[in-house]
Amino acid sequence: VQEFLNVELPRVQQRKVDLLLRLVDGTLLHIEFQTRNHRDMAARMGEYYYWLVRKFGCNVRQIVIYTENGRLTMPCRFNPQGNVHQFQLLDLRDVSAAELLKSNRLLRISSAQKINFA
Repeated sequence: VQEFLNVELPRVQQRKVDLLLRLVDGTLLHIEFQTRNHRDMAARMGEYYYWLVRKFGCNVRQIVIYTENGRLTMPCRFNPQGNVHQFQLLDLRDVSAAELLKSNRLLRISSAQKINFA
């Protein structure tokens, strides 16, 4: 043994996700809007995933929508010590304006309020 470590983990008091929807099949759809390349985004999505599964006890599908003009460089995968967590990463610039206007999905998503995750 090299050392004994403190096993008390910090507790997050309150977290908010950008959008959380329950789909017809019972799956939760978690959507985050990201305006910059955040180097810890994949780890954060992994945290959200495990908190949502623990709180609601059902399948969770996750999407990060990147809304900035700069090149998307964030990974869509978190792989600490072989434990893999993956989510869908969508660059909004890759979706045509005509496609967005054809469906009013963008309006519904952008008008949704942030959901309290406490």
